[in-house]
Amino acid sequence: MPYEPVGAAAHVGDVLLFHNDDGFFTVNWFIQHIDGTEWNHSAHVYADDVVAQSEPSTGVGSVALQPRLDDAAYVGVLRLRSHPEDFSPLTARTQWYLARHDRYDYEAIVLLALLCLTRQWSLPFGAGRLLRFFLDGAASFLLDLEDRAKEPLICSALTYKCYNEAIPDQDDDAFTIVSNVNLAAVSPAVSTFGARGILRGRGVDPRSILGRLLRQPERILRESAPVTELRRSTADAAPLTFDARDARFQELLAAAAAAGESGSVTSDQFLADPASRDSIDRFVHSVAVIRGRAPAGEMILSNSLYLMSSYSAVAAEADHFVTPGDISKAPELEQVATYRH
Repeated sequence: MPYEPVGAAAHVGDVLLFHNDDGFFTVNWFIQHIDGTEWNHSAHVYADDVVAQSEPSTGVGSVALQPRLDDAAYVGVLRLRSHPEDFSPLTARTQWYLARHDRYDYEAIVLLALLCLTRQWSLPFGAGRLLRFFLDGAASFLLDLEDRAKEPLICSALTYKCYNEAIPDQDDDAFTIVSNVNLAAVSPAVSTFGARGILRGRGVDPRSILGRLLRQPERILRESAPVTELRRSTADAAPLTFDARDARFQELLAAAAAAGESGSVTSDQFLADPASRDSIDRFVHSVAVIRGRAPAGEMILSNSLYLMSSYSAVAAEADHFVTPGDISKAPELEQVATYRH
């Protein structure tokens, strides 16, 4: 049965937010619960019935509107309140990114890993072992991108970049999307886009794993693995194919169910667990590598200096990382329709 809009039909210039209901403890489930939103993916309509997106396993690309709608449980359609008459700047900027599709790639586990570190959360008990698995997978994926000379581009990052970089002139704010305010971020905002100034996501919640570590740097220095061990353990973790990762995920999910684990695990408890802390450090190291903050080759670097630099790199990343949930709360957008079967 084809999708039908409840409200206005989607047209050029609209943002699409997707809800995928693919089961308990899946990547999408984690994204929605940790981010506190019903949305786990975003895209936008940049030409007639054509959607631009950064999609897991395929990266940046375009797809026809109707087939893309068919992949989700339901889709929200958001529209700029400014109602610009001409969307050619948005189309042009989107085409700029599409023309450079070989430069970017994306996996949803990277979005999940950043959420895991920058939000305070409480989840069912069995979630801990699965989050470690996803953090390790995100680390391997980022290092694989580095080897292939690519950059990560989260789905919602592509959306807000295309809108906020569509700048006909520096006084024109017609395409601005400013996501909700930074929640007392631990680190200053560092990202600017053209003449628009600073565009922020929610940054680092001070109660989150990353927030607590940045306010207690002695914990980073005392509890983290030495740099040489970090580099070796992360390099040894070869990236899994999508099918192999899914198979391993199903094994972990079955193990959690068989163990009859109950109760909940919080971000503070996750941080205190040594095995989880190793996964956190490996992901932080991978961000430092892909952002050029890691020592090259066998260069000797102070262990403490490197660790602090690595965690600062993740904090900087969090300051300009915007989630689908953030976009849904952008005051410049209003939801005009929902597509359902």
